[in-house]
Amino acid sequence: MSVTSLEETSDLILVQRAKENYSPAVAELINRYKGMVYTIALKVLKDKDEAEEVAQESFVKAFTKLNLFRMDSGFSSWLYRIAYNTAISRTREKKREMEYKQETVATESFEQQAKAFSTLEQDDRKRYLNQAMQQLNSDDSLMLILFYYDGKSLEEISQITGYSDSNVKVRLYRARKKLHEELEKILHNETKTLL
Repeated sequence: MSVTSLEETSDLILVQRAKENYSPAVAELINRYKGMVYTIALKVLKDKDEAEEVAQESFVKAFTKLNLFRMDSGFSSWLYRIAYNTAISRTREKKREMEYKQETVATESFEQQAKAFSTLEQDDRKRYLNQAMQQLNSDDSLMLILFYYDGKSLEEISQITGYSDSNVKVRLYRARKKLHEELEKILHNETKTLL
């Protein structure tokens, strides 16, 4: 097949040739669809570098799994679905990384608050903590009590509440964050009354 005839060849024939490891057929399929695959990735990710990586990854996945392509459907639709799913997966990975970073920052902030809090007299600490806990909704308060006061593991809390382990982890993170915010309000107001 010459280059001109490859450009005029149908996708299905090119796919069949690509399955036979005919590299010009692979190159022609990439050339035909690289723009749209990149565009799909860019629309989902909104980052040019990430979109380029996902586009490359999509083609690698497609040609690695070319034997799974059913010849009765359109190659472009199949390829675009791979690109879309790959971009969505990358978005989820980035979201998980961001949540982990936020959780780390919140935990560090919570620990700093705890250090400052430990310098208060024991009675004052109990009073401020009780005030802050009263401001939380019952689910948040329960999560904190089970985890910190009763020393329950995430799995045990999951069994008690009926939430999944990951849901318990998220709820505990949010409850800590809310408690931290309430303590800051209370301690800030207390500082104002002292000054």
